[in-house]
Amino acid sequence: MNWLLVAGIFLGLMALYVVFVRPVIRDEPWAKPFFDKVEPIEIRLFKKSETILWARTLQAVGFLLTVLTYIGQIDLTPLLAMLPEEHRAIAGTLLPLTPMMLSFLGRVDESLRKDVSKPLAVVELPNDMPPKVKAAVQEFEVAKADVKAAVAVATASDEREAAGGKV
Repeated sequence: MNWLLVAGIFLGLMALYVVFVRPVIRDEPWAKPFFDKVEPIEIRLFKKSETILWARTLQAVGFLLTVLTYIGQIDLTPLLAMLPEEHRAIAGTLLPLTPMMLSFLGRVDESLRKDVSKPLAVVELPNDMPPKVKAAVQEFEVAKADVKAAVAVATASDEREAAGGKV
C-alpha cells in the first residue's frame, strides 16, 4: 500500500474540511443535530478550533509517517530524484526527518493558536493609531479580561460540581 498517497489524500480531505466544509456548514440548521452530537468530542479533541484540528492532524500524520518510515514501510529516497544534484547529499541526510518535521510544524501551529491574545483586526492596527481607536482597544482589553475571569470562575464552579462539591 502506498502510505504516502494515503497520508496525502487524508491531509487533503482534512484541509478541505477544516478550511471550507466545517466553517460553512456549522451554522446551517440542517447540520445542527450533527454538531450537537459531535460538540463534546470536538471540545475534548481540539477545543472546537479548526486551527488546532489542523495542527493535531499534522502531528498525527507526521507521527504515523515517522513510525512507518522507521519500520521500513515507506521509502523516501525516491523523492531525492526531484532535487538538483548539488542538494541531494544534504537532503539525503535530512529526508528521514521530514515526517518528524511535519509533526513538529503541527506542534508549532497549535502553540501559536493557543498563544493568540488579540483578534487580527486589533493586531494589525498601526502603532500611531488615533486616540478614539486607542480607547476602543483599551475597552476591548478590559472586556477580554472580564470574559477570561468569568470563564475561569464558571469553569472552577463546574469542576467543583463535577467533583461532587468536594474541593
